[in-house]
Amino acid sequence: MYKNETDYEVLETMLGKTLEGIEYIPLFDYFHEKRRKDGCFKVLCGKFVTSDDGTGIVHIAPAYGEEDYAVSCKYKIIAEDDPENPIDDNGYFLKSVTHFAGRYIKEADEDICAYLKK
Repeated sequence: MYKNETDYEVLETMLGKTLEGIEYIPLFDYFHEKRRKDGCFKVLCGKFVTSDDGTGIVHIAPAYGEEDYAVSCKYKIIAEDDPENPIDDNGYFLKSVTHFAGRYIKEADEDICAYLKK
């Protein structure tokens, strides 16, 4: 996180709508090949995301939030009965999450942060 405006340079300012549809490479590629064809890993627009709470850009997880689920259905990137949940009913990562498979989600937080920093 940047604390001072001198730590970064603004290259361009634009509306979020300008970014809609741009594809990106996910930080974790567990579902990239499987779900990219469905339209996942693209910038989507939703009215629940505002710049009042930060940058105006958020990660969505359709299995965990009503608004995330709704925008994913709107763009048809998930089937209504398949929001792709990589966690079992007890809060442990499934084998598809190869780096953290079998671990309780909260116990993996520190390792997930370390992986992302690396």
